Amino acid sequence: MMKFRILYISLTMLLVSCSVGPAEYASHKSSEGNEAQRVEILSESAFLVTIRHNQSGEKKAMSYSFEKCKSIGRKSVYENTLRQYGSDIISTWKCVELGSL
Repeated sequence: MMKFRILYISLTMLLVSCSVGPAEYASHKSSEGNEAQRVEILSESAFLVTIRHNQSGEKKAMSYSFEKCKSIGRKSVYENTLRQYGSDIISTWKCVELGSL
């Protein structure tokens, strides 16, 4: 009986910890699951921004580039993406004049 209780408690703890995710991600969960929305600005100039993000942070990275360009009266245009190790992606966005599109 004691072995059953220990097994039951161990399985319960395992299932609960898997559904919550790692402790450092608990407050940053995305709507897509347990993966945190990681976004890091690698380089930023007046008209160019390079952002490293994971798949969950893609919308956040895009939003950042749009807001940055909008603040200087320009439109954000996607320039390129380099896939890095694991799920991290490096994308570059350029701010162009609204009339030049």
